[in-house]
Amino acid sequence: RQRQMCIRDSFIATDPKYERRGAATLLVRRALEQCNKERVPLILEGTLNAIPFYMRLGLVDEGSISMDLEGIESKHGSSLYEERLFVFKPRPVVN
Repeated sequence: RQRQMCIRDSFIATDPKYERRGAATLLVRRALEQCNKERVPLILEGTLNAIPFYMRLGLVDEGSISMDLEGIESKHGSSLYEERLFVFKPRPVVN
């Protein structure tokens, strides 16, 4: 199987004191511009709370990633950690 180049953004987070000011949107849009320029997809993981944010920016929710964090319990009593896998594919080239 041949490998395909992609851009991968990891660990994007905003300090709660600075949320909702556009910093994350600016970072992701910049990555999307680079993907379109280089004709490569963007792949990233996001928390369940971030699903609407990434979908608003045009990324597609491709599935879940989960892991059991043994010995660590959340306020819900579960130790299952879940994220979503998001993918953006660049626009096709129009001749």
